[in-house]
Amino acid sequence: MNKSRLLVILFLLIFFPGHSALAQDESATLTLRITRVIGIGGIGDNIQGTFSMRVSGPQDLTSVEFYIDEQMIGVDEQVPFALQFSTTGFTPGKHNLHAVGNTNDGRVLSSNVITRDFLDPDSIVSEVFLPIIGILTLILALSTAGQMLRAKFGKSRPVGDYGSLGGVVCPRCQLPYARTFLALRLGIGTLERCPHCRKWAIVRRASPSALEAAEARLVQDAQAGALNTDESEGDRRRRMVEDSRFED
Repeated sequence: MNKSRLLVILFLLIFFPGHSALAQDESATLTLRITRVIGIGGIGDNIQGTFSMRVSGPQDLTSVEFYIDEQMIGVDEQVPFALQFSTTGFTPGKHNLHAVGNTNDGRVLSSNVITRDFLDPDSIVSEVFLPIIGILTLILALSTAGQMLRAKFGKSRPVGDYGSLGGVVCPRCQLPYARTFLALRLGIGTLERCPHCRKWAIVRRASPSALEAAEARLVQDAQAGALNTDESEGDRRRRMVEDSRFED
């Protein structure tokens, strides 16, 4: 063997000593995941209800044993290797979940360990829902205060200018106004306070055609004096324009 070939082999052994073994180990790993079927999950490590343990591993995997702490709760011998369990069957507190897999050639593989805190059903209200309600109440209070201050001290916008957040149409009075940055974001829209009727509603960004129709109603109401018959025509128009647009 010449010196150049020997140097190449030594280089590979020094810098890539376990390349083939590493690839084999990676293909033989067992990965455990937990998904919620029905119940409470996703709030830190706290879970309560029915969940599914699911394992992925090498192609020659023949069976998987599922464990909670040191207790085997079931075996699955078919793909996908999964098993459902209910937290109500265990004492409240922290539990370690893992799985052990068996392959065709007799290998025994251990999965990663997942630690979860099983909640007592009687304590869910005090430990989960009350903190969530408190946080939502605080966000709503801050959003309300921010929108009221903005309505009182914010600068007016020209008609048709709704800023980067766009405009909405109030579902109560059907008049347009600009969305606010401090509004409470919900899955179905944002909680906004209409500057015209002063009512709260969950709204979504309106289309240009809907805003155009609402602006036409705004002008018609201003001309007819429908919003406030005690004001003069000029005062009504001026107040409506000022109330309908605010800076973000």
